[in-house]
Amino acid sequence: DGGLELLARGLNLPEVSSDLDVSPDGSHVLYSDQGDIWLLDIATKEAVNITNTPDSYERVPRWWPGHSDGFICGVYPGSSPIPPLLGYLTFVSLDGQQDVLDGDAHLASAPAPSPNGQTIAYTRVRTDPDDHAPNLWIYSKDQKPERVDLSTYSLGDVQTIGDVSWSTDSSQLGIALYGVIGSRQQMAIATLLLDSTDSEVLLTFEGLAIEAALENNAPQWAPDGMWLVFLARAENVSEVGIWLADGQSVQRVSPAFAEKPHQRPDLPHWVGKPAISPDGQWVAVWTTTGDIGLLRAGEWEPLLFQTVSHVIGVDWIVE
Repeated sequence: DGGLELLARGLNLPEVSSDLDVSPDGSHVLYSDQGDIWLLDIATKEAVNITNTPDSYERVPRWWPGHSDGFICGVYPGSSPIPPLLGYLTFVSLDGQQDVLDGDAHLASAPAPSPNGQTIAYTRVRTDPDDHAPNLWIYSKDQKPERVDLSTYSLGDVQTIGDVSWSTDSSQLGIALYGVIGSRQQMAIATLLLDSTDSEVLLTFEGLAIEAALENNAPQWAPDGMWLVFLARAENVSEVGIWLADGQSVQRVSPAFAEKPHQRPDLPHWVGKPAISPDGQWVAVWTTTGDIGLLRAGEWEPLLFQTVSHVIGVDWIVE
């Protein structure tokens, strides 16, 4: 109905945009604030500082299915006010103990744990200036991290990978990438079938800032795995929108959002990663102009709620 209920106050807003994750049962929220990971109990509205580490900075927490005793996140050593990197992939138990899973290079994007809890997909910051291979890695339990060889997938000359996501059955990865796709330098949204060399480029597009196009922009699968949605450039060069891929077609299903406010002052500005409801009936998005948008799956009719001044992220809570 568009009503708001305050759960936590006093957050350092720039940090939290991609740094919150609702637990699978909908009872708790992990979020990053001022360099620590907090655990919010939705029922009681009480938050506990899990990490509480003055000598390191933790960000992008994610629940890891099958690991009810903790979560994964990035840990950046040192006391920088806001470090330039996300830190090393680390498992943190709910009592605050930390176990670094990959200490060779910093995360370049938020880690994506597979729904079956067996692996974690993520991108690394390159440390070797002569290393031009795509920066996509997989961590498996009790094994060393392994780089995904994208040359076997016939995607073209992939230069960098941004956000990463999983299909509901943990068999496919969704990626936002940048490189020479076809004959042009452009962005693309693609899926990879991990146990084969099959891949599919869902959409290519140009013109967006690379960082904005790749960050938090991997396709999101519906709970039944039958369709997915993602953010990409719309038909107009000054617009972006939410796109749907259902195995038969790829089409824009949301209203247009302005890429830059001065280009289309009549439109809401920009839009964040879409979030699919647990029952697969709704897709929620947010804009930097303070709107929360809802799209009903199947019908794709928009319903926009005007909210308080700034929205920095959206997710669903199971009740």
